[in-house]
Amino acid sequence: LMTVALVLSFASVSAFAEDSGITMTGYGDGQQLEVPENSQGVPAGTYQAAKVDGNVAIVKQAGFAILFGVEESQMDADLEDAIKGADGGPSIFNNTTLYYAGSANSFTVTENGGGTYYLYTDESGQKWVLAPNADKVSHFITGNDPSIPTSTPDPEPTPDPEPEKPGKPSEPGIEKKVADTSTVDANTDWEDSVSAAAGDKVAFKLTTNVPSQLGTNYVLTIHDQMDSAFQMNLEDLQSIQVKIGDKSLTMGTDYTFDRDPVGGNSFDIVLALNELKSKEYFTDEDLKNGTAITVTYTATLKEGTTAGDYQNTSWVTYPGDQSEEDVVDVYTYAIKIAKTDATTNEPLAGAGFTLYASDGETEVVAEQKTNENGQLTFNGLDAGTYVLKETSVPNGYVDAKFSQTITLPEEAGDDYIYEISVANTEQGHTGGAGTMFYTFGGLAIVAAAGVVFLASRKSRKQSA
Repeated sequence: LMTVALVLSFASVSAFAEDSGITMTGYGDGQQLEVPENSQGVPAGTYQAAKVDGNVAIVKQAGFAILFGVEESQMDADLEDAIKGADGGPSIFNNTTLYYAGSANSFTVTENGGGTYYLYTDESGQKWVLAPNADKVSHFITGNDPSIPTSTPDPEPTPDPEPEKPGKPSEPGIEKKVADTSTVDANTDWEDSVSAAAGDKVAFKLTTNVPSQLGTNYVLTIHDQMDSAFQMNLEDLQSIQVKIGDKSLTMGTDYTFDRDPVGGNSFDIVLALNELKSKEYFTDEDLKNGTAITVTYTATLKEGTTAGDYQNTSWVTYPGDQSEEDVVDVYTYAIKIAKTDATTNEPLAGAGFTLYASDGETEVVAEQKTNENGQLTFNGLDAGTYVLKETSVPNGYVDAKFSQTITLPEEAGDDYIYEISVANTEQGHTGGAGTMFYTFGGLAIVAAAGVVFLASRKSRKQSA
């Protein structure tokens, strides 16, 4: 079968060439192909094309580099067997869904902009991967060719799959999600990761299920372990909601809440399911269907939290076993500034910077001055666009009216920090030998002019 790996990257194609052995040249050199009428099921026309070298081909569509590993034997074979799933549906390779498109050499990718691709062999025997419609394809090498728009029409909608339960009915599992909100309702957008600013609240959701068989004493414990960067204050504790299906449970009466006495940022929720069934929180039919048990709550990212990835883990234990762990990530970012003398490159203390929200005028996010090492860091920032301005300069230095727009996380490094160096020029050293030279030179010219003027007047008086 076809081996397909999806690589999302904005790196140049040459980077893939090192790994795959592919040699690809610049745009317009053998990468646009005229296909005549043929018997391979590929419509005639002009295509953006990527050569197949060995067993790999690369095309770049809608800003994504898509790497297809295609075995040589499959290039001429009927792709129906390679792409169709065993039940006649789509095949899924590394989270990429491929649909057989009804032609021997065509298939459809639904993720990352989507698109239909063809496999084609020209008269010389050269293998190609073709992406029809030039307006769907971006430049093959670094950047975008302005002659080829990079927009991609939305793919045909596909029906949403039925949600999977976290575990088997007889073996409860766990699913953990997170949302960048301080309140939870039916419209909350749950994700595997979010970003947050220090001091913000984020919401978490844990989902498990009732088992198909209870036994005589079935105790289900939901374990939640947050990173130490989080804390649960009274408001967060009051936000906890536990439900079986759509029925809400009461803390202390229907379940036990056991808070970590040391860190204060982790907890267990203990459910005696036999007792809850006797209280009619769920039925035999719910046991058969594996009805969901959900826990939602908020937690606060502590003030002073520095840039990083803060992971939060959950799992469940039940008689004789436990589930696998599920992890969500909360990211926060930083902007780090190094202030220097433009001539000596020495650090400058006392330079003031203000970080604004995206409008750059009204909403001040934070203000600081550089320390003795000429550095300052705006830490614990949410993702978003900011405007950084220098609002005061050290004594004796020229105000350059510095202002820069910064977008996080796009411009942050692997350490979640955006670093920038800002240099100022000392007054009197703004160019050439400095303004002092021109100041004294100008005074000398004025003085010389005065001497000439006085001498001229004296000469006229003597003549009179």
